Amino acid sequence: SATDTLLGLNPDISVEPVHETITGDTIRSLAEGTRVIVDAMDNLGTRLLLNREAIRRGIPLVHGAVRGYFGQVTTVIPGETACLSCFLPETMEKEVFPVIGTTAAVIGSLQAGEVVRYLLGEGGLLANRLLLYEGHQCRFEEIQLARNPRCPECGAKRGQGE
Repeated sequence: SATDTLLGLNPDISVEPVHETITGDTIRSLAEGTRVIVDAMDNLGTRLLLNREAIRRGIPLVHGAVRGYFGQVTTVIPGETACLSCFLPETMEKEVFPVIGTTAAVIGSLQAGEVVRYLLGEGGLLANRLLLYEGHQCRFEEIQLARNPRCPECGAKRGQGE
């Protein structure tokens, strides 16, 4: 359906649909040849797989998450910014409240803007900044992020047994 929609909007583009589940076994082949990874996942485990692969490849990860009326966006630049493991909890509660479509639209649009700005080298990215969206009152807030030197994924002691 996404392929049909995209080709309907622009028949001169090439679309290669991939029908594959992101796992520890498939992430490397799925990310092959990418210049940026977009996190629009619905579970922490897959988010952390994307984070790890972005760090391994040294390419940005544009993170977006939604929960009910709330959402967040940031861009991870490996070696420069906090990664997802620096600030996300190790476990998260299972969501029972459905995602609101407008929240997903806002967060998805912000992520798309991040990708375009990165690829064009224009504008400031949400690097080391977590943009929070609250849909009840339609408010945005920004939180500064910092790399965690003890982060198991991007920290200084990574791979040294700590």
